[in-house]
Amino acid sequence: MREARYGLSDLSDQTDRFRNNIWSKKHLTWNFHLADKETMKVTKAAFDLWTANLSLSFKGVSLNPDILISFREDLHTNIDKKNGEMCPSPLDGPSGVLAHASYPTGDKDYVTEVHVDRTESWHIYISKNPPRTYSLLYVITHEVGHTLGLHHSKYNGSIMFAKAPSEINFPIILSLDDILHIRYLCSTNYHSSTTTIPPITTTAVVTTTHQKTSITISALYETLM
Repeated sequence: MREARYGLSDLSDQTDRFRNNIWSKKHLTWNFHLADKETMKVTKAAFDLWTANLSLSFKGVSLNPDILISFREDLHTNIDKKNGEMCPSPLDGPSGVLAHASYPTGDKDYVTEVHVDRTESWHIYISKNPPRTYSLLYVITHEVGHTLGLHHSKYNGSIMFAKAPSEINFPIILSLDDILHIRYLCSTNYHSSTTTIPPITTTAVVTTTHQKTSITISALYETLM
């Protein structure tokens, strides 16, 4: 298999807030276009991994979502009718670019999209993926990070690292690097003086019943300043 990677280009400084846009609202909606029940379950689990460490909330809806996910391939269009132009980044087939996403613009009615390459061998369950398959849960969690405004991380233990790991540890968790950067981004750019953010936790999806394990970690935002 070729080295699997994600479709957005790297930025050297994840904490450079002037390169990041942020949502202008705290309650975001999402949908996976034409997805089956198992795919929707995996997608919800991906959003749940971010929820514990954000003052944002996510809700799956059928119409007019803020974040729209779909399986696409080769040259393809965006799904959203308001922004329904050609996507500028073609998908390149098996074991190359697994998926890509657009960043939020800060515009009230903008829809961010995640395009997942349908030609890959996907493991669409909340469990460890078998050899020679890719975990849809892991990849969507990565792409959701982009839709929230995160760029790639330089740390290979991060969900936001630019290259997909050859082997994924299960249960999947956010690294401390992921947590500090998303909280720094949201608290600095968004509503730092008006919102109480919960204690830092890493949350792992354990079974298909969405059981969770939380580990409290003492951390200082000065590490990002």
